[in-house]
Formats: sequence, structure tokens, C-alpha cells
Amino acid sequence: MASGSPLGPAASAHFFGTRIVCRAMAMAYPYFLVSCYTVRSLYPTFLPLGGPVGADIGRLRALDRRSTYFLLVAAAIPLLGAAGATFLPVAEFAQLLTPLRVLLLGSALAFAAVYLLFRTLERDMATLERVITHGNAPRAADPASTV
Repeated sequence: MASGSPLGPAASAHFFGTRIVCRAMAMAYPYFLVSCYTVRSLYPTFLPLGGPVGADIGRLRALDRRSTYFLLVAAAIPLLGAAGATFLPVAEFAQLLTPLRVLLLGSALAFAAVYLLFRTLERDMATLERVITHGNAPRAADPASTV
């Protein structure tokens, strides 16, 4: 490799496999936290200001599709970790048993939390779409009408 120390094919595969699992975690879990916060707290504060609300329906639907993709990524993390461990030699597998258990149990608990956030996000987006579609979104008062 570039560092001058040789790395065999098995070690290279293990290294790149762990990078995939780490990147999946870094991508999927924060996505749901940020999306839920944005849809539940930030976006409704902008509804009274008006603006192009019709275009927002398409954006909410796109967010719904992306959320399903990220949910699949979050569900795949424990499976990738377990599948990667099966390629290790038996002697190395015994050494990595505790970290692998932590990864699998932690990922399972994190997925349960992500699933709850996903369902909350779905409900919030459906509510926002109903509000936007039916025109029930509160609008800012017209300054000319108060005179």
C-alpha cells in the first residue's frame, strides 16, 4: 500500500468493509434526527409566512422516498456487520466477538429508534401535506387589511 507496509487481500477487504459499515451509520442515523427536527419544528414555523407552498408537496414526497431509502440503509447496518464477520478466520473471529456483539446489539437498538423516528416523520409529513393541500395553513396577516 501507499504507507509501505503490505496489506493482504483479507485485511484489505476487512478494512474496507468496516469503512462501509461506519459510513452507513454516519449517513443514516443523523439523517432521521435532522429530518424529524426540520419537519416537526422548523418547517411549520414558515407556513404562516406564505410563499410557494404547492411546490412543497413535491419536496415532502421526495423526502418521504428518501426516508424509506435511509431506513433500508439503517436496517442493513447490523446485517453488513454480521456478514463481514463471517469472512474472518476463526482465530480472529474469537478476538472480535465482543466488538461484534456491541456493533450488532447497538445497531439493533439504534434501528429501533430510527424506525420510531421514521414513523413520526411519516405522520408529520402526511399532516403537513393535508394542511398544504386543503389550504389550512395559517397565513401572515395582510398589512393592508388591518387599516
